[in-house]
Amino acid sequence: MDQHGPDPSLLRWMNAVSAIHQLRSSGEMTSTELAKALQVARSTAEEALGVLTEKGLVDELPPATPRRAGRPARRYRFRNEAGYVVGVGFDHLQVSATIGDLSGETIMRHARQLPDDTNAVDPVAEIVDTVNEAFSIAGRRVDRLRGIAVGLPGVISPDGRIVRCDPAPSWVGRAVSDELAQQFNCPAMTENHGRMAVLGECWQGLSAGSSDVVFIIGGVSMGVGVMVNGDVVRGRHGAAGEVGHHPLLSGSVVLRLRSMLAETSPGVAPEQAAARAFAAGDDPAHTEFRRRYAEDLAALASMAALTVDPEYVILGGTLAEADDDLVVQVRHHIEANAMFPPTVARTSLGEDAIAIGGVRRALTLAEQTLLDPVALSRTSA
Repeated sequence: MDQHGPDPSLLRWMNAVSAIHQLRSSGEMTSTELAKALQVARSTAEEALGVLTEKGLVDELPPATPRRAGRPARRYRFRNEAGYVVGVGFDHLQVSATIGDLSGETIMRHARQLPDDTNAVDPVAEIVDTVNEAFSIAGRRVDRLRGIAVGLPGVISPDGRIVRCDPAPSWVGRAVSDELAQQFNCPAMTENHGRMAVLGECWQGLSAGSSDVVFIIGGVSMGVGVMVNGDVVRGRHGAAGEVGHHPLLSGSVVLRLRSMLAETSPGVAPEQAAARAFAAGDDPAHTEFRRRYAEDLAALASMAALTVDPEYVILGGTLAEADDDLVVQVRHHIEANAMFPPTVARTSLGEDAIAIGGVRRALTLAEQTLLDPVALSRTSA
């Protein structure tokens, strides 16, 4: 039996964590209101507020105009700007970084074009440069970064190691999460970009609040992110959604699409040529490519719709810039084949869906520190 009782230092930090929970959900509060909400003594609430103020996580607000004689009650708020999180997304054409505060509100979005040869890119160096540029443009301190999450193409192991990446075989084996955690001195994680995209879409996009969604990252190559019953599907090896590896696509469809693009846009990289074709409207030079692409994409989407029975099929990646006519073509094909046709639409997040999903994941990482008494006690102001 413990003769000494609970560690008073740990209890102090546990009270601080409870205060963070309450202030983040309730907004401004007095110490009396906080004590009542936490069911602790006012002195305990004041001690927690003092600890969090020292950490730079809580602000004492200017006194409101008193309604009666006497000193106005001191009010406090959690400082969402006390730290930042970053979501990073790679799609076919660019890498983008979205900075959010500790409430998830977007501070800055910054993107850099990728070279045609993705395999020649060092993913960690590209991420570090993009994030540092974003913080510099935003005029914020990168040393306040409390979590970073990255969406990359390919199969990613649970520990953030790249297991397979056809667009960039040189990336295989890179422990991107570990490298970023060392670079930025904060928690980091890496996930497949399709799963990041569906998470972002279900958090802030057209399908926000939906629990059954298929997100298609469209381009000459295709990938899928799937959410079922509110959970993002990874699969046993982290390869769920890697539909681009199916022989029907990789061995036939993709080769045909690349050949058609080479004829209509000679000398242009396939993904850039596809983006032009998706937005080409009734330009006769792209009519046949668009027709065949819509059929192929719809076949993939219909299979996913029959497998998952989603509420939404969201089109993203290069397809985020597709014109309405192409989306209508895809929608008609899906409606003709799905047993219960889902809503089919372009992502409302444009090219930022993957990075926004990363922000959501990065918030979870930051909260694991903010809401862990031991970890919180070790963080600097």
